[in-house]
Order: sequence, then structure tokens, then C-alpha cells
Amino acid sequence: MKPFRLLLAAVLLVASVTAVSAQQVTVRLRQVKLVQVLDEISRQTGYAFYHSRPTVDPDRIVSLDVTDMKLETALDRLFAGTRIGYEIRNQKIYLVAKNDPQNEATRQQPRPVKGQVKDAAGEPVIGATVVVKGTTKGASTGIDGGFTLDVTPDDVLVVSYIGYDTQEIPVGSRTSFDIQLREEATTLDDVVVIGYGAVKKRDVSTAISSIKAEDIANRPITDFRQSMAGKMPGVQVMQTGGDPEGNVMVRVRGISSATAGNDPLYIVDGVPMENGLSNLNTNDIESMEVLKDASSAAIYGSRGSNGVILITTKKGKSETIQVTYDGYYGIEQVSKKIDLMNAYQYAQVSKEAHDAAYLDQYPGGTAPNGDRPESYMNYPVELVPYLNGEPGLTDTDWQDAIFRTASTTSHNIAISGKGKHVNYFISGNYYYKEGVIINSDFERYSFRMNLDGKYKNFKYGVNFSPSYSKSNKVNASGDYNSGGIVQSALTSCPIWPIHNEDGTFNFQGNGYWRIGTDYQHNEILNPVALATLQSEVIDRMSMTGRAFLGYDICKGLSFQTSFGGSFYGAIDNKYRSSELPLRGKAYYDAPSNPEGYSSAGFYFNWLIENQLTYDRTFGDHSLNVIFVQSAPAAPSFSTSWS
Repeated sequence: MKPFRLLLAAVLLVASVTAVSAQQVTVRLRQVKLVQVLDEISRQTGYAFYHSRPTVDPDRIVSLDVTDMKLETALDRLFAGTRIGYEIRNQKIYLVAKNDPQNEATRQQPRPVKGQVKDAAGEPVIGATVVVKGTTKGASTGIDGGFTLDVTPDDVLVVSYIGYDTQEIPVGSRTSFDIQLREEATTLDDVVVIGYGAVKKRDVSTAISSIKAEDIANRPITDFRQSMAGKMPGVQVMQTGGDPEGNVMVRVRGISSATAGNDPLYIVDGVPMENGLSNLNTNDIESMEVLKDASSAAIYGSRGSNGVILITTKKGKSETIQVTYDGYYGIEQVSKKIDLMNAYQYAQVSKEAHDAAYLDQYPGGTAPNGDRPESYMNYPVELVPYLNGEPGLTDTDWQDAIFRTASTTSHNIAISGKGKHVNYFISGNYYYKEGVIINSDFERYSFRMNLDGKYKNFKYGVNFSPSYSKSNKVNASGDYNSGGIVQSALTSCPIWPIHNEDGTFNFQGNGYWRIGTDYQHNEILNPVALATLQSEVIDRMSMTGRAFLGYDICKGLSFQTSFGGSFYGAIDNKYRSSELPLRGKAYYDAPSNPEGYSSAGFYFNWLIENQLTYDRTFGDHSLNVIFVQSAPAAPSFSTSWS
């Protein structure tokens, strides 16, 4: 009988499973609330319903009239024509929203959102990165800390910035975001320079931004100020021109004056610097702090009204001699040139313009070219071969003629170490950068020696840094009336060659078509000649130095006296060859009078300071009091001749 019992048990088990999955319900309810129908089904089947109000409205009026109908069929009929679906699991019925492909596609359509990123002090963060998580789609915040981005409700925004914790923010239904970044806990123990002293960042209550050597290392930049771009909230760094030397302008918290200067005060190892900033070697910098508000910069008086940038250079730290070398070589090109007409297209468009000028005054006129009443109604005969499509004619790409692949080279060597009584850091740097416009470049030599030490209660040190740079400049940003090379290249006629057959420069674009018959074409000088036959060379010499001696009087009380200064001299030599004619048809290709101009400026800045400092810590509290006596002077001298 055992086999029979096992078989019977199996049949009963199958029957039980079938009964569970094939529930029958009988419901006859009209114009009642949905919750009443669900309660009745639950009573008959023993299944519990689970749902949320946004998906299901239990007070909705419904009707259901079914007899011995399968549960699934009854539910299909109950929710027919609605956005409600269901799932049956473990004697539970889950009511869920149906997946509507059309609605889902609409939901996933990108929509624009905007927001603003601020730091802990509420200042806009410039250059923060906002990306959609898991993608490369993103944006950087602008001057006001704002950003716009196309996202979907399911996206997550990842906001990051150097020195701050990364935040992840779900988009959902939001269309605007006000994001405040929190400083990384590890950076709060960093030491920052605050003028006449240094404190931990966590103890600073004023608006100060800081970057360290590792944040600016190995960057192919000409001017150290370029390294601040996008790294300091409230600090705006702009490159005002394309010259190889940089042309950098810095604004701290925007423009503060419409008539006076807006440049911040630069302090390098305690010495103010107003000129020669492009001569400072970026590799020598240990840290940069920007004092942004009135309280932090108050110790510098009115000089710090536009903010103060404190630059601390490197010192010897290792007890063994360290010799380091770093260098790089790179190239750069114009990333995108403007798409202009070639010579054949230019000829066709020029003909159509002259024809249009004729027909505008004489509708239906049939006079051939050359016989029309006004000269500007005719087109130059030099265009005829191009209009006939003759191959092999002159077709000059003036952008290719003035632009080039430019190289950048940097070599830096440093020796540093720490002795019993003297620490030392000595460095030398050579930097050379070509401009992407022919005959423009920037070359710099710099040297630095930092010595400091301590003997008993005495502290002492000497900083010394001479540098020299040479810049070959061209007129890159002017209009063609003033000899601007780029605009002259963009507006020059492509049928004229760069050189004549004898190797001299061709100047037919300078009014040839306005001599005799005035076709009224622009008078533009040969842009390659503009870059070649005139020059502007600026030689800059810069030197900064400081010596100090300090004495620890007693515990927490110290005195220091220092003498420092800076020298900056610049000589600007300009020359224009007689081979370069003046602009206009009256001069065409006639030699001009050669011109030479030279100017020089020399600036001195010296500073004597005496500083008494009391610094003590009492348990969880600290006291820091500084008395400073400062005597600055800044004589200058300039001259020019031509």
C-alpha cells in the first residue's frame, strides 16, 4: 500500500497548488468605492492588497459584476481603462502603475535645469564641475556659480570641486538647484598664510581661498596666475589676449571701482609686487592664498581693497640634498579656423555683388562688364580667369599663411636641503613659448635662492630671485585699419599672392582695385608682411629680495625685523620697416618712412617692517596678537624716444 499512499499525496498536492493559482471570485457591486471591491475580493480569496495612494485612489467609484470568474480576469476587468496594473505574489496582490511606453518616453525626454553652486561662506564657486552620474555629460559653473544642463528625472547630478566634498543630487521633478559645497575634512588642518602669520584653515573665520604646489604642478602655463582659474571661489581669472606671455587679468569678487584700479595686491614672500608677475616661476611656488574680504585684507590698508594674493615660495625641507628636474615639450595649434571662400568662390560672389549694384540702379540693364555707368558696377578683369574656371590660379589661404604649429619648452632644476642651522632651496628655470601667429614668442630665464634657519633663539633668512624675459609681440587683436594681423587675414582677397615673383611682398590688396577704375574693394595690407616687416620686442628684468632676523624673547613672544624690495624694468622697442607701405590706395606699394620707437620704465619698491608677535594656546583656546610697523616706498622712472 505504500506506493498508493505516495501517489495519492502527490495528487492532493497538485490539486492544492491548482486551487491556489486558480482562485474564483463572485462580486456584484455597483457604484461603490474601489476599497469596498478590494475588501470583498480579499475576503473571498484571503489575499491582501498593497498599494499607494498616488497610484491608486481607493475612493474612486467603480462597479464590478462577475460570477465564478478567475481572479486575474476579474482584476483585469476591474482596472480596464486605467493606469493600474497588479502583481500576485505569496498571497499578496500589489497594485502598481502600468508601464506606458509613450509616457515613459516622455518622462525620459531631457529637459533643461539650472542651478547655482556656492561655498560654505555663500560665495559663488567658479569652475565647479556638474556632471550626470555615469555619463560624460556635464557643465562647469560660470562667474556667478551658475550652470544649465539637460537632464531627465531619473538622472543624478554629481557636483565636485577641488578642496570640497563631492555631492550627488537626484534630479526628480526639480528644475532648479541651490547647491552649497562643504570643505573636505582633511583640508581643515592645512596651514594657510593670512598676512603676517599662518594658522590652520579650521581656525580661519574670514574669506580666504588657498591652493598648494600640487594643485599647480606640471601645468603648461606661462603666467602663474593662470593656475588659479577655476580653483578659487570668488576669484575670476581672464586671459585678455592671445600673446604667448599670457596677458592675465585677475579680479577678486568682481570689479570694485569704475575709475580706479581693480588689480589685487600681490605679496611674494612678504614683498609687494606690482610689475613683472609673468617673470615669476610657477615651479617655485609652495602655496597661494587669496584674502577676499575686508577683514582678512584690512592689515594691508587701502592697498588691499581689491583683495590680496599671498605667494609663498618653496624652502628646503629634507635633511638630505634633493636634486629635482622637470621639463616638458608641447605643441599647440589653432583648434578651428573660420571657413572662408576660396579664390574661385570669391570671384563669383564679387561678380554677383557688382552685377547686383548695377541692376539695382538700372533694372533690366544689359550693359556688359566694363561699359556700365559707374565704376563700382563693374567687376575687376583679374576675376575673369577665375570665373572661367581656369585651373592652377593663385588661391591664397591667408589663415594658413599667418598661423603655425607653435612649440612650448620648459626646463626646471631645483636643489634643496635642510641643515642644522640653514635650510636652502635653489632653482633655475628656462621657458620658451612660440605664438601660433608667426614671429611671436616669449622667452624667460629665472633663478631663485631661499635661505632660512635658526640658531638658539634667533631666526634668520634671505630670499633672492632675479629673472629676465623677452617677448616678441604682434598686433593680433586689432582691426585691419590699425594693422591687426588676424582681421587682415580674414578680410584679404584670396586671389593675391603672398609674395611677388621676385620674392618681395605683394601689396595689391592695399588699394590696387581703387587706382584708375575704383571698384571700391577694401584696402588691406598683406597680413604676412604685417607680421614680418615690423616688430615689437619687450625686454623685462625683475628682481625681488628680502632679508629678515627674528628673536624669540620668551615663550609665545617674538620679534622680527625685515628689509625687502623689488626692482622691475621694461624696455619696449618697436620698429616698422620702410618696405611696409602705409595702408590705403594713396600709398599702395610705395615704400614708407621707417619708424622706430623705444620706451623704458623702471620701478623700485622697498619695504622695512618690524613685527612683534604674541602667540599662546590655553587648552582649547588660542590667542594671537600681532603689532606691525611698516615703512614702504615705491619710486619709479620712465622715458621714451622715437
